[in-house]
Amino acid sequence: GMLQGLIIDTLTSYLKLALAQQGYRVLGLEMGLHIDKNNNFSLDIAIFPHTALSLQNASLGYINFPPKAVIEVDTKADPGTAEQMDYYHTKTQSLLDFGVGEVLWIFTHSRKIMYARGNQPWIIVNWADEVAILGHHMVISDVLADDPATAGF
Repeated sequence: GMLQGLIIDTLTSYLKLALAQQGYRVLGLEMGLHIDKNNNFSLDIAIFPHTALSLQNASLGYINFPPKAVIEVDTKADPGTAEQMDYYHTKTQSLLDFGVGEVLWIFTHSRKIMYARGNQPWIIVNWADEVAILGHHMVISDVLADDPATAGF
């Protein structure tokens, strides 16, 4: 929906600037990721090293190698139900198993962030808490407040 699109656009614009000097390209376009046979995911924001993406290795289909980090924005549901949590956990674990280094879920309903890295405890924090993505520290509520499109949300 529109809210999800605005949040993704704000975060993508912010992260493009924040991570450019570290050599990352930030794609925020519900990009398709092919993990294995009959297992494809749509990603809200995917972050790759600049060197991994070029027109020479671009295909018309799904990307079939892992991004360094993935950010998902959920505006539909409260992550409190067991069925919803199972979906978030399963998708997160599949991404980590495929080789994604960091997965960040932003839940707009509960204003929570779930952060997962392989072989480390997963963490759930509030929007106003600092999180790090690829070594860049940020506060989601501040990033959203600084953009006129998402200010006041």
